[in-house]
Order: sequence, then C-alpha cells, then structure tokens
Amino acid sequence: MTEPRKKRRRSRGGGGSGSAPAAITTDTLASNAAIARSLPVWRWRTFPVYFALTGGMFLGVYLGILASTIRYDNGNETPTTVVLIISALAFGFGLSRMTSRFLVTRGFFKPKVRK
Repeated sequence: MTEPRKKRRRSRGGGGSGSAPAAITTDTLASNAAIARSLPVWRWRTFPVYFALTGGMFLGVYLGILASTIRYDNGNETPTTVVLIISALAFGFGLSRMTSRFLVTRGFFKPKVRK
C-alpha cells in the first residue's frame, strides 16, 4: 500500500512577532505597477457618481446656508435660494430613481415590457 501524499503548507509570511516589513525592491514596484495597470476604467456617467455628487452638493449648500444664517444677515437670499432649489431637485431626482428601483426589485411594481 502506498501512503497518501500530504500537501505542503505555504507560509503566509509576516506571522513572526515584531517582524519588520519587507524592504521595497524593484520587483515589488513592478508588481504594484502591474496591479495599477490592470484596474478597470472608471465610468464617470453612472448613477453612483451622480448620486454622490448631488448628495454632497445638497449637503454642502444646506450647511453653507445654515452657517451663513448664523453668522451674517445679508438680506439678499435670492441667489442662495436658487442654488438650494437646484441642488434639492437634482438630489431628489436621484432619490426618486433609487426608490423606484428598490420598489421594482422588491416586487411592488413590475417593469413595463418594451415593444
């Protein structure tokens, strides 16, 4: 009878107590460059980018209005109101899209079949 083969365990490295990090060599720099080149191309015109942009814009405008109201009393709030309304509409559009996608995926509504 033959004995079954045993698999060798690979060392994970860095498991020692208080070991110093490995020195940076040209091989590690080359492998990091290969990883950086293999990253996917980011698509900027996607919903997550739009939602993050409008959410940040709305929050920034709203907090700016609160800060300016506390500090100053100008009397001309028309430009501030226009910017707030535009940012609120853009953010509201993103929220409505996210809500409608949530309702469709949960089965509350069924998507229309295109002809």
